[in-house]
Amino acid sequence: MKDQSKTDKRLVPPHKKVPKQKQTEPKDPQIEKAGRENIALRDILLANLPAGIVIIDPVTRIIESVNKAAADMFGVQDEYILGHKCHEFLCPETDGACPVCDRGLIIENAEREMVCVDGSRLPILKSVKRVPISGREKLLECFLDIHTLKLAEKKLKESESRLRAISDSAQDAILMMDPKGRISYWNPAATTIFGYTETEAVGQDLHRLIAPPRYHEAHYAAFPLFQREGRGTAVGETLDLEAMRKDGKEIAVQLSLSSVHMEGAWHAVGIIRDVTERKEAEEKIRQMAYYDALTGLPNRTLFSDRLNTALARARRDKTMVGVAMLDLDKFKDVNDTLGHDLGDLLLKATAQRLSAALRKSDTVARFGGDEFVLILPDLSEVATATAVVQRIIDGFREPFVVDTHTLAVTTSIGVAIYPVDGTDKNLLLKNADIAMYKAKQAGRNRYRFFTS
Repeated sequence: MKDQSKTDKRLVPPHKKVPKQKQTEPKDPQIEKAGRENIALRDILLANLPAGIVIIDPVTRIIESVNKAAADMFGVQDEYILGHKCHEFLCPETDGACPVCDRGLIIENAEREMVCVDGSRLPILKSVKRVPISGREKLLECFLDIHTLKLAEKKLKESESRLRAISDSAQDAILMMDPKGRISYWNPAATTIFGYTETEAVGQDLHRLIAPPRYHEAHYAAFPLFQREGRGTAVGETLDLEAMRKDGKEIAVQLSLSSVHMEGAWHAVGIIRDVTERKEAEEKIRQMAYYDALTGLPNRTLFSDRLNTALARARRDKTMVGVAMLDLDKFKDVNDTLGHDLGDLLLKATAQRLSAALRKSDTVARFGGDEFVLILPDLSEVATATAVVQRIIDGFREPFVVDTHTLAVTTSIGVAIYPVDGTDKNLLLKNADIAMYKAKQAGRNRYRFFTS
């Protein structure tokens, strides 16, 4: 048997020196204490972090370490998790293949699902890093429970979906403007009302898009005040406006305006209703209530209102008011010989001729049949009333061309003057009627002023 000591010496190359063993220096107690405190602090942090942390062997895929937050998410004590393959809990869809080690993926704040012990799935946001631990490479997985966030997102989407459904089914136009007055939202009803698609409208200046040009200046002047102060219409209050469709047609709308403060600025939310048909119906009712259906002239009701206004102003300003009553001479003969239809056409032509002879401030009304009444307000002298009624008499000298007939028709007019011939409307009308019959008795085709 060979001498082992000699063999060992031969194994050492002659040019190499056997290194001397380093003597272990005594450790500083303060350093050891600080190290233990750091480890304790690390353990406390890992145990109390709200994020789940798992350390995995990249070769065996075995879970080697897990903190309390991760164990709570798994729904079991950490001892139960240790020693299990990671894909059983953290990568259930990969069939054992590691996304990082086998597929080379980079997982950074990625949304994934983990499998809890009871088989349920928990949505998580996770990141995976390769880290050295005790001289060996490990996989450090860090993940957050986003279950609550996902529920909030789901509720938000459901809420948005409901609001979208309500907005899409609304009969009123619903739109939003950014701080510069540009459209940022445009619902289907807005397309129906104004004719612009959502693509055409979004990004456009609202005022220029739907406001008639004559209102542009007023809109631009008002919007900065709204933008600065976030003003809107009061609850239940609407503004009656005119708007313009894509085809250039103007429509009547009601606007309800509110403000929303977003991203440090005021945004406007408008609800617009097309009230054109309603306004037309209201105007039709007003016409029926205050205007004669045949001639379109004011009727007795509107005449009475206007005469009251004229008399009140005359009392205040110390002026005069003329009230004139007239009818067509021998109108009954026209109806009896040519028929009521032609008589109606003659009455309409008479209304037009009377209106053309009056001043802008005057009123001509039809009381019925061929009886017409005039209001001549703001008279400073009787001569002004004389000029008006003489103009009417002269105008009737030209024959009326009605249908295929040429009719020579004259009129007789009676005039009463406030305050000389009466201070209330009923007396003035009565005296004007008396004066008209005086004109007829004098031979028709003339006027007469009332004399007591």
